[in-house]
Amino acid sequence: MNIDPELCEFVGRFKNFHLSAETLNDFRKMTMGVVAQPDDLRVISESVTLPSSPGVLLLMHRPLSDHTAMPCALHMHGGGFVGGSAQSDAPSMRALAAETQCIIASVDYRLAPEAQYPAPLDDCAAAFALLLTDAARWRINTSRIGVIGESAGGGLAAGLALKLRDAGKNRPAFLHLIYPMLDDRTAASGGADNVPVWSGRSNQFGWRCYLGDALAASSVPIYAAPGRAPDLSGMPPTYLAVGDSDLFFSENARFARALELAGVEVEFDVYAGGVHGFMHAPSATMATKARANSAYALKRALAGSKRS
Repeated sequence: MNIDPELCEFVGRFKNFHLSAETLNDFRKMTMGVVAQPDDLRVISESVTLPSSPGVLLLMHRPLSDHTAMPCALHMHGGGFVGGSAQSDAPSMRALAAETQCIIASVDYRLAPEAQYPAPLDDCAAAFALLLTDAARWRINTSRIGVIGESAGGGLAAGLALKLRDAGKNRPAFLHLIYPMLDDRTAASGGADNVPVWSGRSNQFGWRCYLGDALAASSVPIYAAPGRAPDLSGMPPTYLAVGDSDLFFSENARFARALELAGVEVEFDVYAGGVHGFMHAPSATMATKARANSAYALKRALAGSKRS
């Protein structure tokens, strides 16, 4: 496994870390803390409670603008289904809203194992529905609402896109996935504990928390594990980025290929030497490039244009 040398410090933070029942609380403290960082961005942030999911918040980050209606991206945070929060991602989502000049709506979905499938996905679906019903309040262009997510949030975003496709209405305008967690079968056999940052053991724990005893069973629905979907036709235009040293690389590559074979417009960016979460490495050249490419792809998706 060839890891980009500039990522060694980032990888070192996770040395010998495996997610488990014993490390879950520490993982949550690391990924769920509310980060208060004053900024000079011209972005208004507000929160609203989802009517159908009491206690679940949707954080709205809206750039100050004279536009009567703006495009919107519904964001699902990462965290292996068991950690992370919309609050801890707020600084990066505010920055993304300012850069792309779109509304970022980040859903603080319920976490496993306390809330197993389908509860987290139901929260995401409720958030998407609220964006449509309250579009006038938030000044949202309902024809340009897409879904975005990273890691487990990417899996939820893809699962939501499949669910909305099969419902036959209100298909998202686009799907934007960053090293998404798509297929529980990757976790079925465990192993791969030498993979940096997010190991096979961590992956198995996250999926088991989400699916319970159904992990790797034939009954697992495609909305829970989108990598299982036999037919991806009708999915929205999709952007997917992953490093080739990520545990999810193979399942991400299969998903991108399946989208292409189904006639879906897809952009698939692979970063040589990239590990899971590498875009969070603040100063690595590859991470800086990947963040810029992701933002540019999102801008194109919001505008409904293709990569030139």
